[in-house]
Amino acid sequence: MIATRVGRGGIPGQPRPKDKKKIVIDFAGGPLEDLQKGDPVQLIVDAARGTIDGDYVLQVVGTRHWRALLRHRRRRRRPRRYPRLPALRRQAR
Repeated sequence: MIATRVGRGGIPGQPRPKDKKKIVIDFAGGPLEDLQKGDPVQLIVDAARGTIDGDYVLQVVGTRHWRALLRHRRRRRRPRRYPRLPALRRQAR
């Protein structure tokens, strides 16, 4: 892995959703060195907390580097519920 970038999701020029992120990861080396621009590359990614969509891989023009792009949507957390405690009252003296 060469570089990782994380940014706000959504469409430029429109309101950005708070629960979406764009993620870009650049790779090089290993078996990727032998691949050509037209070779099929499959991105395998999983998210423990949320969903992944819009993922794809491309070769960075003029390099032997490959770039993975994806969108991550956070799963909304349920609000925490705290037990209600009886109100404490001061006794008048």
